[in-house]
Amino acid sequence: MTAAPCPACGWHDGEPLVLCDRMHDLPGSFPARRCGRCRSVYLDPVPDRATLARHYPEEYAPWAAPAPASSPNGGRAALRSLLLRRGALGSTATTALARLTGIETFALSRQFAETGRVLDIGCGSGAVLDSFKRLGWSTAGVEPGARAAARARDAGHAVVTGGFPETVPPGPFELVVFVHSLEHLASPVEALSTAARLLSPGGLIFVATPNAGGRLARRAGTDWWQLDAPRHLVVLSRAGLEAAAQPAGLRVARLHTHSLPMGLLVTRRLRTDPGFRLESWPELHDGIAARAAARSLGLAMDAAGVGDNLHATLELGAGS
Repeated sequence: MTAAPCPACGWHDGEPLVLCDRMHDLPGSFPARRCGRCRSVYLDPVPDRATLARHYPEEYAPWAAPAPASSPNGGRAALRSLLLRRGALGSTATTALARLTGIETFALSRQFAETGRVLDIGCGSGAVLDSFKRLGWSTAGVEPGARAAARARDAGHAVVTGGFPETVPPGPFELVVFVHSLEHLASPVEALSTAARLLSPGGLIFVATPNAGGRLARRAGTDWWQLDAPRHLVVLSRAGLEAAAQPAGLRVARLHTHSLPMGLLVTRRLRTDPGFRLESWPELHDGIAARAAARSLGLAMDAAGVGDNLHATLELGAGS
């Protein structure tokens, strides 16, 4: 069978890999490739819909009911205040706190003079949209999981059930976000192109997605926790994200990496225990020293730009 080109950059020379479901331990193996140019990882071929449906069971974690919403108080209120503050102090706080905590929703809201419309692709039960709703934004989403989409609608969000980009709600939107959803789509170029067409003038796209070019991904190989086959169809590197953005008429305006201690700890467990399942991660109990060491390593990786996740803000390029 002829190898498929990289869905991000179009390169035809990919290193063959074989992946399996390490989250639910369901049977089956999935051929994949690591792009020889941008180093993104992609399933080749893409599994059919029936196969994918089996690997998204009802207990799939992102579809779970969210925790009850509450108003910010105490430390959360102080964090929100700093992230929303305008001027030099607010800008510094936004940059520092976003990098340390990975919370970009408040930071992104600062970049608009007024509240607007936000679209969350793969919104799950609406956790990210809840943050924007509390800030006064009009919230919409696309979600393939019927029960999760229903929960998001019950929370007051205009969510349509379906896949993206075939399911497209009416725009325009000041902000379109892919919070760990872009890797679930077979064509990042098509997804970003559709999102770009939904933007209002001056609008932005935010992407949080695993970093196939990160240090942990390179060292762990097929044991890296965020390969997550077959749910993750295309796992991008920084070069892959930049390549996919270009034909969509987008450019990466800002990008940093963000790592979680859990990433190192879970990947280590996957490497040493073939029977360990990703769905068991809430039960993972590591000592304080192990968690502190993982946190320190994550901060070091992020400082070097080789952390476990890409957090990128994309904007329409010249001539778009």
